[in-house]
Amino acid sequence: MEQLGYLKDINSLVSLSGLRLVSSSQLYINSCADTIVSLHALPNLTPTTTLQQTRGALCFTIETWVLYSLPDGTLTPNKDTHGVPTVLTFLAVGCKRRIVVFSWKDGEAQDPKVLPSCSFAVH
Repeated sequence: MEQLGYLKDINSLVSLSGLRLVSSSQLYINSCADTIVSLHALPNLTPTTTLQQTRGALCFTIETWVLYSLPDGTLTPNKDTHGVPTVLTFLAVGCKRRIVVFSWKDGEAQDPKVLPSCSFAVH
């Protein structure tokens, strides 16, 4: 299971991988419990930052918004307000029993949030 994405705000490649290099000619495919999301700084792909909170990751999505900061501190998507542009980027990682949301504001990392997953009953 693999997935790749790009975080423009911090110029990094995002990877979800369950593959591990055992030797120079052999790959080992881990179980789902061993999958994890990592960040790889571009252009040289190093150093790799492994997001430990994402063990057992199933998938991720990336969303970036440009919002405008008003003098009272609120954010709005309306660029006609003459507010200061602010770039918000979110990386949401779905794991077996939780969702972990990482965020960046103008390229600066914010504290990650862990949300418990929920299941919906169909009636």
